[in-house]
Amino acid sequence: MLKRLILPFKKSLKIVLVTVTVAVLLVLVGATTYSYLIFPNYIGKTPPPPPSIPTGTSVEVAGRKIHYIKEGEGKPLILIHGFGGSTFSWRHNINPLSKTFTVYTLDLPGFGLSEKSTTFRYSTLAHAELVKNFMKALRIDKATLVGHSMGGEVAIIVALQYPEKVEKLILIDSPIEQSYPHPLMRLLASPPLGKVLVRSILFNAKSVEFALKRSYYDNKLVTKEVITGYFYPMRTKGADEAFLAMSRSYIITEVKDGLQYLYLPALIIWGEKDRLVLVDRGHFLHGQIRKSKLIIIPECGHSPMEEKPARINDLIERFATGKTLE
Repeated sequence: MLKRLILPFKKSLKIVLVTVTVAVLLVLVGATTYSYLIFPNYIGKTPPPPPSIPTGTSVEVAGRKIHYIKEGEGKPLILIHGFGGSTFSWRHNINPLSKTFTVYTLDLPGFGLSEKSTTFRYSTLAHAELVKNFMKALRIDKATLVGHSMGGEVAIIVALQYPEKVEKLILIDSPIEQSYPHPLMRLLASPPLGKVLVRSILFNAKSVEFALKRSYYDNKLVTKEVITGYFYPMRTKGADEAFLAMSRSYIITEVKDGLQYLYLPALIIWGEKDRLVLVDRGHFLHGQIRKSKLIIIPECGHSPMEEKPARINDLIERFATGKTLE
């Protein structure tokens, strides 16, 4: 009697399992087909950057081809992007700031239009060393460093290791206790499905749009132009392999204990509505860095220089030139 009652459930369970298995296999086959057949051709046909993407020139830094933009005259100001960013992240800042400074903004290895290496030891320490060598290559003796998100941590390391190279620090929504990339990315990037998942799921315009809407407070600012600006570097040769390399092994250099040894002036800017790195981390940084000032930007997310560029440009210009902050 009991067997008769259980038998229909067993049959139903088998049907469900078979259906789910077939569905999963179809998804994997589709993703694999896309990533290995369509995506390479898509990369091979990459068009030149659209006019909305600022481009500059390249310089060899420690054997790596690094893309950068230089504009203006005056004291050097170096803009360092965050994880997933590029020189495009500073599109609203380069020209206005160049009225006062010689503005340099570079694409770190693996990002933007710089070399997509699988042998570079991706880490905040390595990126800081590259920034120092970038300054040497362009004969920049000393500069004010402006770092956004991960770029802020890179700037802090440069200031700690080479204080003679840094005039002032400006940190924008810069976490010092967060992994890059997200731990889930390490899982997704693991072989053998890493390349399939990255190419088919992460490297597409919809994923970029989702990430930007998480980063911005005002989603109306996530336009097609902005999505294209962040998506375009993913279409360059070797971008997927470089992302896999950094996802598997990106190393964070602990800087929290070193903050007390920063004696140079620092400005900390934070978006009040940052959902990626909460504003309390800005207050923590302010409490740790002795000569720091903290400015909270209302109705703004993780990327104030993109959401509130006029305000951020004014703050950078005032702080870097020694004017009173308003």
